[in-house]
Formats: sequence, structure tokens, C-alpha cells
Amino acid sequence: MRPLISVSVLSLILCLAYALPTFADQTLMEATFDDKAIDQPIGTGGAIVGEPDYVTPEIEAIVRSAPFGTPCLEIHNTHATLNRSVWFSLPGASISSGLVVIILDIWLTGSGPGWEPYCEIYNENNQALTYFRFQADGTIAVGSGDGPIYVPSFPVGRHLPVLFAIDMDADTYSAWFDAIECVTDAPLERAGSDLKKIWFLTGSNCDPDNRYSIDKIRVIDWMPDDIAVEPVSWGQIRALYR
Repeated sequence: MRPLISVSVLSLILCLAYALPTFADQTLMEATFDDKAIDQPIGTGGAIVGEPDYVTPEIEAIVRSAPFGTPCLEIHNTHATLNRSVWFSLPGASISSGLVVIILDIWLTGSGPGWEPYCEIYNENNQALTYFRFQADGTIAVGSGDGPIYVPSFPVGRHLPVLFAIDMDADTYSAWFDAIECVTDAPLERAGSDLKKIWFLTGSNCDPDNRYSIDKIRVIDWMPDDIAVEPVSWGQIRALYR
């Protein structure tokens, strides 16, 4: 009986299989600050060295050993009237298709009039796709194409993990705060765009106590397994902070 596939054909198939590119999960950007000098201003060498691309002159962006217990970046605005920012840019080309997942840890000391820490996710032309703002009334405002979505509360004085999963093809995103899915398949503020930058901003109240810390910023192209996958009710969310 003749074999269904000859040895030469089988060898060719195996060679082609090994030659084809593999599409492994990719980390598109990472900034953990673990290799940075403690109590020193962060550099601006860009994402390739785990640093921001730019820090507004009035911002104090200092690497600290607390409050996370590992090196993190503390952000404080020293200007009394102007909002200021620290921004990171993805290395290489901007992203216009596929899944983009942004993960970070944040530690808030609070919020109040003139002091509302927030993060904006921008395209290459500094136009916002979405944002999240910790507001003076204790809510989180999350930007969408249908207007702000409000998460009713946020913790202060402890680690708060944040995850945004953005479908660049569908122009939608979902958002997790404290491992709870608080926004599901909301439209982006700007459809058909690209993703390039992550900005961390402050309000204009420069009180010395008005500072917050960020750590373990990652941009990846896959969905991690260790997060909540089902939405929960607002009542369940409120119960976490009682």
C-alpha cells in the first residue's frame, strides 16, 4: 500500500510549518521603574528604557519606594493654576487594529476641587480615545463616544489596579477598576483612529498633599487571565468600599 503522503511531501510541509511566522502575545510597552534610582526625578528616555517621553516642567515626577513597596512614580503638580502632565508614547508605529490592553496600578491620596487626577489615552495627534478621571465628588468619570460613564466610587490610600481592553477594529473598549468590569463595550470617543500615547495628568491645585503614584504600566495585545470577566452590579461595586 502506498502512503497517503510521501516522505518528501511530508518533509516539505514540516519545513513550511517551521518557516511560518508565529504570532505570540506581545508586550508593546512597559514601565515598572524597578531599575530607577529612588528619590530621583524620572528620566525622559521614552518607553524603550521604561520612562516617559515628556514631563511638564512644573511637574515633580519622582521615583519613590512607597507606597507600593516597589519603585513607583510619584506625580505632583507644583503650578498653582495650570493642569500639567506626564506622558508615555508607544515605541514604533501607532496601533490602529487588533486588541490593545492597557494595565496599570495607581495609588491615590484623594481628590477635591482643582485636584482631579486623570489619565487620557491618545492617538498620535494628541486626540483622546478615552480617559478616566477621579473626580472631586468621589466618582470616576470614564470617557466614551456616548458621553461620560460614571463609576460611583474609588478607593483612596491603597493600590487600585486599572485595565482597559480596547478593540481597535470595533472602536469599543471595556474597563476594569479593582478587577471589576465597570464599563463593557463602550464606544471610543474617536472612531477609526490609532492609539499611541498615555497621559497622566493632574488638576491645578498644587497643595503638597495633592500627589498620586503609578506603577507597572503595561500595554499588551492579549487579555490576561487574572481579572474579573463578568460585569457586576453597581450595588456590588459600592459594597467594596463600605
